[in-house]
Amino acid sequence: MAKKITLNPYPQKEVKKKQPPFSNLTKKSKLWILLGLIILGGSTGSIAWITFKDKKHKKQEKEANQELEEALYSIEEEQYEKALIGEEGMFIGLKAISEKYSTTKAGNLAHLHIAIIYMKQKKYKDAITCLKNSTIEEPTMQARSLALIGDAYSNQTQHDQAAKYYEKAAEHQPNKFFTPNYLTKAAQAYEKQEKYKKALKCYQKIIDKFPSCTEECTEEYTNAKKHAGRLETQIKNA
Repeated sequence: MAKKITLNPYPQKEVKKKQPPFSNLTKKSKLWILLGLIILGGSTGSIAWITFKDKKHKKQEKEANQELEEALYSIEEEQYEKALIGEEGMFIGLKAISEKYSTTKAGNLAHLHIAIIYMKQKKYKDAITCLKNSTIEEPTMQARSLALIGDAYSNQTQHDQAAKYYEKAAEHQPNKFFTPNYLTKAAQAYEKQEKYKKALKCYQKIIDKFPSCTEECTEEYTNAKKHAGRLETQIKNA
């Protein structure tokens, strides 16, 4: 008897074995793709991290500004200790602001205001330490900080150091609003040391660099011309 043959009504198609991704690429090409994926993943992560840090920094800046405003009210009222250490439940004070928000502009400005309070309290060494530890980036405020260090040294009769810092202040983004005052202070510090040629040089800078000075520095310009003439005569007759 012949063997019965049953035909499969659903014959199986030949299935090709699936190849792994990138199997047809060279080893060198695979390495370049892998490197690209690593860089892309790293870049995406970096962007996300930078965005997160930026948001966090803005939040800290806002908080620091609010705290600083409260402290400045106390300074205006001449409540210096309150401005420094704060008031419980109200604000944290300048010292805490400078530490807690050290990476913010307001945090760095807190150093400047702490130094100003120390100057008013005649704590000149503390003022100098505070200002030298600050990291103020804005050029005008940097100049103000350097001039305050000069004031602190001047009040301790360290006129050589005072002159040095006044001149440093004058070199920071020179302008007609503040620079003539810094140069005048430097000249006065040199005169107290009887360094008349250096004093004359400071006065001459005011005359040469700020000839069109209007109401912003009229007094410094007029005084510079007067004192320069006096020093020229004094040096000539020495």
